[in-house]
Amino acid sequence: MIRKMSAGIKAFSDRSVEEVTTYLRAEGEGLYAVGLDNHVGFIVVQGDELRFVHSNYYQREIGVMSEPLEGNNPFAHSRYRVIGQILGRQMMERWVLGLPLA
Repeated sequence: MIRKMSAGIKAFSDRSVEEVTTYLRAEGEGLYAVGLDNHVGFIVVQGDELRFVHSNYYQREIGVMSEPLEGNNPFAHSRYRVIGQILGRQMMERWVLGLPLA
C-alpha cells in the first residue's frame, strides 16, 4: 500500500523511536502511512505533535485510537517500520491530473 501511494518511502530496521521522530519532523507536517512488524496505521505530524492512529489490538474494546507516537504502543514495540507520506501535495496534484499516485 505504501509503495503504491507514496513517492518517498523510508524503512527503519532496529532503529529507535527517537530516530524515526527526527526523520518525520524533518519531512514536515502531513499524514504518513506506516507498516510495522505485525500492524499498520497512520502517523499524523502537526506542528510539534506526532500521533499514531491505529486499531488498538492491545485493548480491543477501544478500537481505533490516536495516541502519542512515543509511548507504550505497537509502533514503539516494532523492530521494522516502513513509512511513506500520503495525501501530500504531489499525490493530490497527480490525483487531480489522473496520473498514477506514486
